[in-house]
Amino acid sequence: MGKETSKSIKYSNYINIFLIVFGWLIVFIWAWSRFLFAVELTTPELLIILWSLVSWVSIAISFISLFFYSWVNMRNLDKKPLINLIILIGLYFSTTGVLSYQYHINTKVFLKIHNNSEKDISITLKNSEETWDLGNFKSQKTNIVNYSPKFTSHDGRHYPKFEDLKFIVSSTNKKDTFEIPVIYPGNCAELSIDKECKLKQPITHK
Repeated sequence: MGKETSKSIKYSNYINIFLIVFGWLIVFIWAWSRFLFAVELTTPELLIILWSLVSWVSIAISFISLFFYSWVNMRNLDKKPLINLIILIGLYFSTTGVLSYQYHINTKVFLKIHNNSEKDISITLKNSEETWDLGNFKSQKTNIVNYSPKFTSHDGRHYPKFEDLKFIVSSTNKKDTFEIPVIYPGNCAELSIDKECKLKQPITHK
């Protein structure tokens, strides 16, 4: 029984280390696909959900194995339980950390904006409660930007205010305002400014 428990401790260490590395790798690939390209990748997000379920199961099994190993070898404990415990704690905080980071990313809206005009422009988004300065856009350049809608609280619940947006394009001596449909947190969208500094419709969600 002691040998079998020792093997389970060893294998659980390998599995948990793999889960730690795999989880952070997947969430960073998923996050940076949005930050760098404003592209929604559904496969990594599904993998994160599956990974978190496997991680919680592995944490439970590893804890049980650690308990039995410590109980069987109570009089002659070695370093294995300590190493296993450290890795187990690492997996626990990695799982909660990845899920927290995923939630944080899903509160943002990611936009890929093409400035096809001959002018340098600045862009502002606005709704009834908030204004987001998206920055300056050089002529014939594409920028990736993101913003976080404000969360309001009613009846003890927290949720973002969903409504259409004013898309304000400003150049040296001109300002144009366009209405665009609501873009929900966690989504990506692509917008183009034409040669006349007009917003081309429709918005393409990716």
